[in-house]
Amino acid sequence: MKQICTAFSPSQLLQLESAFEKNHYVVSAEHKQLAGSLSLSETQHFPIQLEVFGLLPFRSPIYTIIGALIMVLKTPHLSGEAIDELHERYLEKLTQLFEENKAKYGLPQDKHLTIT
Repeated sequence: MKQICTAFSPSQLLQLESAFEKNHYVVSAEHKQLAGSLSLSETQHFPIQLEVFGLLPFRSPIYTIIGALIMVLKTPHLSGEAIDELHERYLEKLTQLFEENKAKYGLPQDKHLTIT
């Protein structure tokens, strides 16, 4: 089932931003009240949570750290074993980069990178 995206007017967006600044998580009752104050129908009000509040609830910086190069020999046909070995080396280097830099960005020492 395709979900209809709600197009918000500038005044509706201002109301949404204001509500978001007051409370970063809007619970069901507040959600309905906010939808009513914006003059949205029952089918329109549901996407507010997903479109406006769902993806990035808090404004926070995103840091990019570039690590050392991983040297890879150019080979026309890599075996599955060689790919697995490169992948393992990449994950090791990524974990090492995280561990070396986490304190600089306010993460506690007991926080570790989890790759699933």
